[in-house]
Amino acid sequence: MEMITRRSSTPAIFGRAEIDVVQAEDRNSPFLRPQQSDPRIQLRRQGSAAINDLFLERLSSLGVRKPGGMSTTRVTTRSSWRDLLQGRCAPALVVHREGGQLILTFTQSAKAAHLIHQYNFPSTFTTLILDNYRPPKIFQDSPRPRDSPRIPSPLVVYSGNQSHPSIDDTSDKMRFTSLNLLPLSPLDQIAPRIYVRSIFALNTSEGYDSVTTQEHLQECFHKALARWPFLAGQIRPATTGRNRLELAYTLDDKALDLARRPDLFGCERISQLGGYTYEELVALGMPPIAMDKDVLSLSPNHPKPGESCPPVTLKITEMTGGGLFVCFSTHHGIFDGGFIKTFLEYFGKIAQEELMKSCSLPEPAIEMQPAWLTELKARPSLSVYENTDIKGAEFPEYDFTDKEKSSAATTKTKVPRAVCKIFSFHNAILKNLQTEALQYLREIYGSTAFVSMADTLSAVVWVHVTRSRLSHLSPSDNTNFTTAADARPRLSPAFPATAWGNIYTQTMAGDQVGNLIQLQENGDLPSDARPAIFEAAWLIRQAVEKVKQPDYIPSRIALAASLEDHAMEGTAFRKANQPDHAGLGCSVWVHMGADVDFRIPGTGGKADFVRKTYSANDGSMNIMQRRGITKGDAPWDVLLALREDDMDRVCGEKELGQWTQDRCPRV
Repeated sequence: MEMITRRSSTPAIFGRAEIDVVQAEDRNSPFLRPQQSDPRIQLRRQGSAAINDLFLERLSSLGVRKPGGMSTTRVTTRSSWRDLLQGRCAPALVVHREGGQLILTFTQSAKAAHLIHQYNFPSTFTTLILDNYRPPKIFQDSPRPRDSPRIPSPLVVYSGNQSHPSIDDTSDKMRFTSLNLLPLSPLDQIAPRIYVRSIFALNTSEGYDSVTTQEHLQECFHKALARWPFLAGQIRPATTGRNRLELAYTLDDKALDLARRPDLFGCERISQLGGYTYEELVALGMPPIAMDKDVLSLSPNHPKPGESCPPVTLKITEMTGGGLFVCFSTHHGIFDGGFIKTFLEYFGKIAQEELMKSCSLPEPAIEMQPAWLTELKARPSLSVYENTDIKGAEFPEYDFTDKEKSSAATTKTKVPRAVCKIFSFHNAILKNLQTEALQYLREIYGSTAFVSMADTLSAVVWVHVTRSRLSHLSPSDNTNFTTAADARPRLSPAFPATAWGNIYTQTMAGDQVGNLIQLQENGDLPSDARPAIFEAAWLIRQAVEKVKQPDYIPSRIALAASLEDHAMEGTAFRKANQPDHAGLGCSVWVHMGADVDFRIPGTGGKADFVRKTYSANDGSMNIMQRRGITKGDAPWDVLLALREDDMDRVCGEKELGQWTQDRCPRV
């Protein structure tokens, strides 16, 4: 049994070599492996009542208790070796004082019971928690009953000394401050490893003050991070598994101090953006091409394999002459569209409270009884779906075969570069088109046939994009339309609408090119595209409805869990849908923050424009953030990326241009 010692006159701070000594008993232990620059584990004063809750819960999971009254001098364990092998209990680290030294012994729980008895702990023993512990391989992989929950396996430690590790410390309850790991599901693992960068542009006027704005937004961001403290952590490569990620975080309030975290929060002042003044940008309708990620975002680059990165960052960019950009960069590994909505709405709630404050309050800290901890305890698990039998199941949105498909990416012919533009649609025009679609479809498919406004808009874009691509497509080519469906309400038990993480699944509508655009026998395009649009909207609605089938979402979770390398999912998805050939991938963002009121004096509060940083990926479209989400009369904006020649054709008055607000999309 290995031991390490440390003098008691200073807080215990362990270096890399000492951590390795602690691991000596079990060489398979995937103990914390932070970067050399990271702060090491340190013993410090109890900082939050949340730790008490965690301690009691995990103490119970370990099976260790204090029998009888407070005068007892022993701590006993009620765990069996069978429990340990089945993953119900974690191994332990026993901490005690002896001869003026702090002694830590890494051991298995079965041996911990013997040590606790041996040291005959007094009744006033100190309790500590090491927050980031993952069990050795034997505890991870050993068989266990299907109904046996997998314990998060924090390492519970006990100190039998009545004195304290530091002469300045008077607390009788202490903990190790270490990196915790937030569980990431198979759906988190297969999510694109990218940042979604949402830009909120606000016009500024009299009453706007730069310092006040920065302090206000910094305080709001600080409190939002305190609501979900794991968002101040790092998404990084996991120590086990191939190409897996983990989210590491601490419960130290210093992690939320944005003055110490330039990686999370930043401010800048500029005079031009993309060569334009702010007035010119407004006159041009805030063109996508000017939304420079290197200027507006604090996370301008997607993380490369092996890199660590923050889950969320915020950058404020002011322009001389009036104009403010607030850019949230959210990592897809923990944020899907639903959680982006939740985070931004909470940010807006904090902004309202900050504006209404009549006096300054102390710096916000991690809540004493935090909502996130309650949510974590009550959070349903996706693990029950991981063993779903998917033998014989079909996944048309994926292609895991080795066969080659015709695609612009695989041909040697040089294709035109991709460009990105915004198309704006009057709500009234789109509403009339939906009404026509419902009348058309109910005559064919029955009186209950339904398509939404989003279905109709998606169909308009899909049909006209396919018509515009016809010069380099064959009528027999397959064209697919993919979109995401929220899985939160469709699982049992259902996830709350505000749940963090990726809880969505992809769905796909498809047809042959000639059928979709209703190509005439002579090969000509029909002059009226509306019947094709109505049928395409019906295909999209059927794709959305099939997500409600009982086995649809569980089978996708099981598929994600079965992948040896989670990067395989993205490759198979692109191969099946070929967005750079005949496919179109759609992300619906209408719900992601257009109604958030930032409560910034000297602005309208809500964004005058909502954009994303510029990127042109052929075959991608976003239905952008919208006031009222799907209600009200606000226009519908679609950000579309196509190769340049296809974009020129789709802008024509006989194509997508006939439906747009100004017949001139913003470049």
